[in-house]
Amino acid sequence: MGERVFPFGEHSFSETDLVRGFVIISLTICCILISALAFSRQIPYINYQLFFIPIVYAAYFYPKRGIYVAAISGVVYQGIGYFYSYPNPAAMLGVTAEALLFVITAIIIAYFIERIRNGEARYRTVFEHSQLGIILFNREGFAIRQTNEKFAAMLNYSTQEILASSFLDLLFIEREKERFCERIDKFRETADFETRLATAGGAACWVNLSWCMIDEHTVSCTAVNINARKLAEKLNNDNMMKYRQLTENSPTSILIVQNGVILYANPTFAEFSGYPPAEVIGRELVRFLDPRDLHIFSEFVQQWTIRKPVAGHGEFRFVRKDDGVRVAILFTNPIVHVNKPATMINLMDISEKLRLEEKIHMDNERRRGIIITVAHELRTPLQPILGYLNLLISDPEGFGIVDETKKILER
Repeated sequence: MGERVFPFGEHSFSETDLVRGFVIISLTICCILISALAFSRQIPYINYQLFFIPIVYAAYFYPKRGIYVAAISGVVYQGIGYFYSYPNPAAMLGVTAEALLFVITAIIIAYFIERIRNGEARYRTVFEHSQLGIILFNREGFAIRQTNEKFAAMLNYSTQEILASSFLDLLFIEREKERFCERIDKFRETADFETRLATAGGAACWVNLSWCMIDEHTVSCTAVNINARKLAEKLNNDNMMKYRQLTENSPTSILIVQNGVILYANPTFAEFSGYPPAEVIGRELVRFLDPRDLHIFSEFVQQWTIRKPVAGHGEFRFVRKDDGVRVAILFTNPIVHVNKPATMINLMDISEKLRLEEKIHMDNERRRGIIITVAHELRTPLQPILGYLNLLISDPEGFGIVDETKKILER
């Protein structure tokens, strides 16, 4: 339960305010009575010093009201001093200076107390409303001393549950605890330490920790939730791995060319050209071309050396490292590589296809020659027979050929 509040006109006072007010008034009255007694008995050095007790007390808890207490105390003290010092001008002047000292002291205390409290309020506002999770814990034992709502909400805990825990207990697994202890033992200050903390549900929450030693016993630590970034990195890595596998295991050669220079080549192109990847990257693609195709390729290569490459394809001969010749069809597509225009080239090796086509063509030519030869050889002995048949048909009666036989010969 909160403390009771008592309304008084337009103002309201809590129980604590009433108790403090009673203490201030009681101390002030006691100081007035003791000062009056000291003046009447002529006891030095005790008259004004007692008033600093209620003045300092009032100025500490209520800076502005403390000045009023000092002013009232000064007026009363001055009146008592004048009453017992009159007509001594030096004594009266001393009493006035002492009364002014009350007010000056209260003003100085109020000024510094206001500055301290404003600074404390400012830092407390930053602490409580920061978008970073902030936590203070002991260097020995890692007991948590203070935390803000942001850090507690990050792990789905309440602030009280966090304060009842050890910071090491929040780390997700033993390996994370070992890494954290190793780092904090070596460095008083650390930035960008990525680790996993355990949430209230037992799940892992990736955070980026930065800490520094406030003193020999206290560590101030900030935490940034990087769960979303880690998830994006995982998805990106998975996608990158898929694309890498597709590219490196592609049956066709894949190149990235910028201004005619090869920036990337997959293993298939290294196998196609016979050159290791280190000898391919950074070389101009034209260096791999058969000199007989350079005049044709010079026009084709302009498609990716101009500012805006266009898609296209062409068939060219390439010279391998072992001086063998391979033929490939090039398919080009414009892309952007490192924020600059580039061209992605797919090379389809058609050397085997052309070899098979040539073999089929030669087989067909050879087969055609055989057919022509056989036809010629068969036609030569048949010519006399055809002549005799024509002779018989021309004079069937003379050769005694009946009609049925004639019909058979005419077929």
